Amino acid sequence: MVVPGSPDEVKLGTHVVDIKNDAKLTVYVSTVVHSIAQMDAAEKTYQATLGLCFRYDVGDYLRILGNHVADHKYELKSPEIFPEDIKMTWDMPNVVSREFTHESHWFRKCTKPSGKDECPVPIYGDNTDVIPLIQPPYDTIPSGSIWKCESFGLHVTCNFSNHARHTPFEHSYLFLKFIVGDGRPGAEKMVWKFDERESSMQGMLTPVGAFTPLDTRPHVNNVNIVVGTTKDVVWPRLYMSMRYHRHVRESILKYYLIPLMLFSMLVVAPLGDDVGELMATGSTLVLACIALIFTFDRNGLITFQELNVILQSMMIMAASVVLAYKDSFGFDEGSVGLLNLELMAVDLLVAGAIFAIQYWSASVKNRKILNAIQNNEFTIIDAL
Repeated sequence: MVVPGSPDEVKLGTHVVDIKNDAKLTVYVSTVVHSIAQMDAAEKTYQATLGLCFRYDVGDYLRILGNHVADHKYELKSPEIFPEDIKMTWDMPNVVSREFTHESHWFRKCTKPSGKDECPVPIYGDNTDVIPLIQPPYDTIPSGSIWKCESFGLHVTCNFSNHARHTPFEHSYLFLKFIVGDGRPGAEKMVWKFDERESSMQGMLTPVGAFTPLDTRPHVNNVNIVVGTTKDVVWPRLYMSMRYHRHVRESILKYYLIPLMLFSMLVVAPLGDDVGELMATGSTLVLACIALIFTFDRNGLITFQELNVILQSMMIMAASVVLAYKDSFGFDEGSVGLLNLELMAVDLLVAGAIFAIQYWSASVKNRKILNAIQNNEFTIIDAL
C-alpha cells in the first residue's frame, strides 16, 4: 500500500517528473517569431505571428509510429508514401486560439553527417536533396537516411505567465509550449530538441506596449510529463520562453508619487481649523486615490501598486482625523506647523518602506522563478 505523502505516491493529474524517457525518435523543432502584436495584462495573453518547423528521421518514425501513417498506407503496404502522409501530431497547451496561414511537407535525403546534437538536414537551402515520395520496402530504410520536414505559419494567442500580484515589479514569461498532440502508442518514445541554429526569436526582442524584453535568447526546457497515475508512460514537452519586465516609471509616477502628492496637499496647504472642512478635504483626496485603482487593468487581484494606493488612502484619512481633532491629541496652535512636518515625515517613511519591501519581495520571487526555469523545475514554478 502506498502511504499518502510518501515518495512512491503518484498523484492523479498531470505533473512534471525529472526522469528521462527512453527516446527513440528525435524531433528537431525550429521556431521563427516574426512579431509580438499585443500583450494584454488583464487577460494575461499575447498575440504572435510565428513560423514553426519539425524535422525527424523517416525510418525511425515508421518503425515507431508506422501504424499511424495516413490512410494506413504503411499497414496495407501501399505502393508509396508521400510527404503529406506522415505528420507529427502536436499541440500547444497554452494557446487560447490559433490560425494557420500555411502548411508545407517535404522529404530530404541526408547527404552529410551531422554534428553532435545537430539536425543533419537544413530547413532552407536548395532542393537538390528533396525527394517527392518514398517507395517500399519501408522497414529497411536506414536511420538517418531520409528526413521529413514540416513547416507551418501561425497566428496565435497564448497565455503568458507572471506573478501578477507583484505588479509593477513582476517579470512576465512569454511561453511557447509544444506537446505531443494525442496519446498514440509510441509517442512517449519521442524527444523534442530545439534547433537554435535555424530559429529566430527576433520578434520577441522588441518592446510590446508597457513590456520590455530582458533576454536576448530564449530559455529552452525539455520537460517530461506523467499523466494520470501511471509511472510507466512519460510524455515529452518542449517549452520556450522569453522574459519581460514592465515599464515601472509610469506606474511609480501614477500609483506611488501621486498618492504621496495628495497626502502632502493635506498637511502642507493651510486649511484652517474647521473640522468639517478638514474631513471633507481628506475624503476628497481619498476618493482621488481610489480613482487611481479603477484605471488599472482588472485581474481580480490586489496588486502591489493598488495596495500602495489603499495604504496611502488610509494614511490620508488618519492624518485628516489628527489635524481635525489636534486639540484632543494634545497639540496646541503653536505646534501645528511642527505637526504637519511630522505627519509628512511619517508618510514619507511609510511610503519608502512600502516601496522597498514590495520591490525586495518581487525581486526575490522573480529570482526564484528564473532559477526554477533555468533548472527545469516546473513543479516549483507551480508552487510559486
